[in-house]
Amino acid sequence: DTQGWIMRDNFLNDSQKVFDIRSEIEQLSNSGKFISAHMSSGESAWKNNNFRGDNILSISNYFSVLPESPQLYDLLEKLNDLKIELNNACNFQSDKTQTQIAHYPAGGTRYVRHLDASIRGSTRRLTCLFYINPNWQKNNGGQLRIYNRNNRSQFIDIEPLANRLLIFQSRILEHEVLPTYIHRFSITCWFY
Repeated sequence: DTQGWIMRDNFLNDSQKVFDIRSEIEQLSNSGKFISAHMSSGESAWKNNNFRGDNILSISNYFSVLPESPQLYDLLEKLNDLKIELNNACNFQSDKTQTQIAHYPAGGTRYVRHLDASIRGSTRRLTCLFYINPNWQKNNGGQLRIYNRNNRSQFIDIEPLANRLLIFQSRILEHEVLPTYIHRFSITCWFY
C-alpha cells in the first residue's frame, strides 16, 4: 500500500479458531507467563504505565507453545508461511522473526506514539499484527492509531477486531494504541 500499511480481515478461514486462540492466550496469561512491558531494551529499559501499559509474552521458540496451545501454534505457522511467501515472491530476504503476544488490561492502558524500529536501532522491517478480540465494540477503545507518513498530523484509527491482520513498515509508520477499557489481545510478528 502507498501509505505503508495493508489490512486483511478474516485472515483465518475458520472464525472458531480465533475464539480457540483467544482461550489459549488467556490461559497463558492466567498462568503468569506474561511480564510487564518496558520501553526500550537492555540496560536502558524503563517502565511507566502512562506510556506503555501492556503485559507481554515473547515467544522466541514457538514450538514451546505447542503442547498447551495448538491453535496458537497453527497461527504462528501461518504467519511464518507469509514470511516465506514474501521471501519467494518479493525477494524480501527475511531470515529472522520475533513474536510477541500483548495483553492490554482494562482501565485505560495504552502505548504512546512510537516506531517499531529506528534507523540506528532495530532491524525490524515489517510489523504483522493479528487481533484476537471477539465482539469488540468501538467504545472499548484500544484502536491502533497509524499516523500518515507524509503528514504526521493526519492519522487513521484501526479497530482491533478479531481475525484482522494488519501489516505495516516498522521503520516508517508511527503508531500508538489508544486507551483500552476492556481486555485487549494481539499477536505481533516482526520480520527482520
